[in-house]
Amino acid sequence: MHSRVKLKLTKHAKDIMVKGGISESLILSIVKSLDMIFLDKHLSLMVAVKGDEQALVVVYNPEDDYFEIVTAFKTSKLVKLIGGRLNKGYWVRVL
Repeated sequence: MHSRVKLKLTKHAKDIMVKGGISESLILSIVKSLDMIFLDKHLSLMVAVKGDEQALVVVYNPEDDYFEIVTAFKTSKLVKLIGGRLNKGYWVRVL
């Protein structure tokens, strides 16, 4: 991972982050030190997961010099979310 990560937020991501109380610095910390990463095969997007007290999921598109953040959300049902996506073949674990 590059030491200088740049983020570009979609309007949807900005709206969801405001509603969910998720800061850009938190998103940046997730992208820099994630616990798991998946490829969403249907959307062709990457999904970074950081599991702490309440897990944070960041959906993004990696570009050459920045990460375009599509959405981000907190979840208390991370295991169920990941299991469901993997079982249905939507996600593939990459890391």
